[in-house]
Order: sequence, then C-alpha cells, then structure tokens
Amino acid sequence: MERKRRYFLLKSKETNSYQHSDIEVDLDRCYQIISKGGNWIDEMEAVEVLNLYGIRCIKTEVAETKNELKEITQRIGYPVVLKINSAEIVHKSDVGEVILDTKNKKELEESYETLINRVKAAFSRVELFKVIVQKSAPCGIEIIDDVVFRLAPITKSEARDMISELKAHKILIGARESHLQI
Repeated sequence: MERKRRYFLLKSKETNSYQHSDIEVDLDRCYQIISKGGNWIDEMEAVEVLNLYGIRCIKTEVAETKNELKEITQRIGYPVVLKINSAEIVHKSDVGEVILDTKNKKELEESYETLINRVKAAFSRVELFKVIVQKSAPCGIEIIDDVVFRLAPITKSEARDMISELKAHKILIGARESHLQI
C-alpha cells in the first residue's frame, strides 16, 4: 500500500501537480481509488480513473437488479455486453463472467441468469456483486488483443511509448506516418 502511495506521489510530481496536459485532474480522487486496498480496482473504478484523465470510455453502467439491467439496456440499446463487477474476480472472461453480444430482451434475461449462476457456482464467497452493462464494441474488435498498461498518471512521453508498443500503432498514426500527432 505504501509503495502504491509513493509511486503515485512521484508520478504526480512528474506531471506538474494537478494540471495534466489540458485537463484538470483530481489526483486526490485518483489516489483515493487506487489506494483503497487490495491488489486490484474493479472495472467501474478503472473507468472513473480514466474519465478523471479525460479518457473517454465506452458507455458503462452498473445494474444491481434485473429491473435496473432492463432499464439500462432500454436506454443504451442492443447489442450489449454483460460482466460481473467485482474486484475479487479479476480475469472475468477466463471464468465465463462476460457475456458478449446480447441482442434482445429474451437473450438479456437468459444472459443475466447464466451470469449470476456462473458466479454463484464458481465463487461461493462472492455474495454481493453487480452487473456491468456496456454497449457492444464493433464486431471483431475483441480479436485484436492489443493492449499496453501503465499506472496512472503517465507523462506525454510515456503515452507516446505506449502507443508505439501497440501492434496496431501504424493504424493509429497512419501507415505512412501521416499528420496525426502523438
């Protein structure tokens, strides 16, 4: 825990206090999220940290009940992805805690029941959990499997390094190093 706090403070100094790029970042809230204990933060906390840094994420909401799930899905539309929101269950897809491409109300109810039953069967100690609902990404995006991680906050130089480490970085900057500036 202390190591996390020291790293966070060091990185905060590197990025010139609370002003990060053109975005005013609430570093106190970021620190509050990452230092709450444990080794992982849950997905909704990760989305909050990204949003604090001005990084837009796919529309993500949390349902505590089946009725809330239906309301959210009506609002954001189909198809949707359902996931368990729990810091205790880190690698959700490895244990079947992610259901992709739910296309209608009937599938939504079936997917919800399947998800709940899988969690109860695999993690008897996890009693209270919520379901994350996201609008599905474009078809095929999940097969790219191209990610790079750093602990926030990061510098512009680190962001550039991260982009260059992606397998698809040429797509992002253009095959002929076009006028996109990173």
